[in-house]
Amino acid sequence: NAPRKLVIALKNLLVLGVLVLGVYAGYMVVLSTYFIEYQTIPFSQGFSYAALPVGFACSLLFVLESIFTNGITAD
Repeated sequence: NAPRKLVIALKNLLVLGVLVLGVYAGYMVVLSTYFIEYQTIPFSQGFSYAALPVGFACSLLFVLESIFTNGITAD
């Protein structure tokens, strides 16, 4: 079914785009907050926000693995 495969391929490309953007934006947030410490504890806020790019990168690897294993048109 060609239309279904096209929609799934577009979905996979959209997901990849969002994840790449998330990794980049999360990295920029970490860079901008790295030298800011909390007022109550001597701990960088950048470490707290580091979960953003790490989580997006893990999701990106999972989606890429799925695409390389099953093809871009597989659910």
